[in-house]
Amino acid sequence: MMRMCKKMILVLAAALLLSTPCQAAQTILIKAAHGLTEFSGLHQGFVKFKEVLEATSNGEFAVELYPNQQLGGDRELTEAAQLGNLAVAATTSAPLAGFEKDFFIFDVPFMFANRTEAFAFMDGEPGQFLFKKLEKINLVGLGFWENGFRNLTNSRKAVRTVEDVRGIKLRTMENPIHLALWKTLGANPAPMAFGELFTALQQKHMDGQENPFGQIYDNKFYEVQPFITRSHHVYTPFPIIINNEFWHGLSPAHKEIVQSSMKDATAYQRKLAEELDDKAAANLRRAGREIIELTTEQLDAFRKGASPVAQAIKERVSPEAFKLYSDYVNRK
Repeated sequence: MMRMCKKMILVLAAALLLSTPCQAAQTILIKAAHGLTEFSGLHQGFVKFKEVLEATSNGEFAVELYPNQQLGGDRELTEAAQLGNLAVAATTSAPLAGFEKDFFIFDVPFMFANRTEAFAFMDGEPGQFLFKKLEKINLVGLGFWENGFRNLTNSRKAVRTVEDVRGIKLRTMENPIHLALWKTLGANPAPMAFGELFTALQQKHMDGQENPFGQIYDNKFYEVQPFITRSHHVYTPFPIIINNEFWHGLSPAHKEIVQSSMKDATAYQRKLAEELDDKAAANLRRAGREIIELTTEQLDAFRKGASPVAQAIKERVSPEAFKLYSDYVNRK
């Protein structure tokens, strides 16, 4: 009797196993990395992406976040995404131009007067064209997030005119157009890894740097940079990229969930980035730092001084990319 009961229990257990969804799909892990701090709008955008994707997929996706250059700087993260060692990465457009030259188009000085113009460019035909170009380097573009307008800081003097820039040793990203811009304006620019920047400024190996207010505040550059100018000379987005094989290995339904989650996270991140930019500017003032506001005439002088750089960009990007830029500028 006991033996029969055990046999019946085993039969019932087997039947239950066959009738329950024990063959549920394995959770798809997305490792996502970026170079900024956990306090940045970029990181909070990824937190939102993780929350939305994991919730709307009912746990079919899991997202692991690696902020603060844990897996490397922009170049290393882009290479990791290319090779498939990392699924998703955020990099600024300037270093990405080293992999796909048409991204140099974002480095046209004073291209956008405000965020509305920048978003229209990124979300329209030019942005789609640029993301299409990534496929040949084994990447897919998921969206453009906000890094923001770059502003000039230095430890030597207040900068209000082009003449004030002359001779300043300035850290830039690894981007020939940024180097050309500051050389044209009379500075002495040099590329340097972001992780080395604070020490270089502190020890006066570099006089200055240029970044959005959020990064100036979050990374405490203001502690060793008493002069801050709202120059808004370049708008740099964060292209969010994903490995091509990883992306095309997803089912159409899973792609749709990722895209929808990215759309929600993009709207959230852009709004938050603007709020954090304003908050960072206020925090800089609270910390005793004046933010020098340029007059219309002073900004026009900087634009005029930087105008030769547009020709340098034309020589680097494809004719199609430069036409998209020209058409956009002519429509403004």
